[in-house]
Amino acid sequence: MTRVTDESTFRRRRFIAGALGLGAIGAFSGLRYGDGVSVAKETKPQQVASVDSGMLVSQESGERLTTKYAATHYNNAYEFGWDKTDPYQKSGAFELKPWQVTFDGLCAKPGTFDLDDLMGMPFSHLEERIYDFR
Repeated sequence: MTRVTDESTFRRRRFIAGALGLGAIGAFSGLRYGDGVSVAKETKPQQVASVDSGMLVSQESGERLTTKYAATHYNNAYEFGWDKTDPYQKSGAFELKPWQVTFDGLCAKPGTFDLDDLMGMPFSHLEERIYDFR
């Protein structure tokens, strides 16, 4: 006999708990904010700068956002080098396919395989693992 809860039962309990939570929020928010009729404040339409302008300003904090140049030229992809600007400079000729993976050393079946072939393999030999979290 398994102690694992059936997935449909688990999902049903999550749905019921969520619905009860939303109902409670709706009921108690009326107690806190139900003291009168709410009046919407009149607001001015906000002006938004062009994405390429480099002068974007956060509407919430008023702080200047990162420029498009800095966001695309300065990053942490160390696969292309140690400097922050190396990925932009060196990734232009990077080809994603064909991608090959080499398994060597102390392994049962050393060799070089296409990643597409590995991703297409049936994974029926995988085992299901269930963990109890307390």
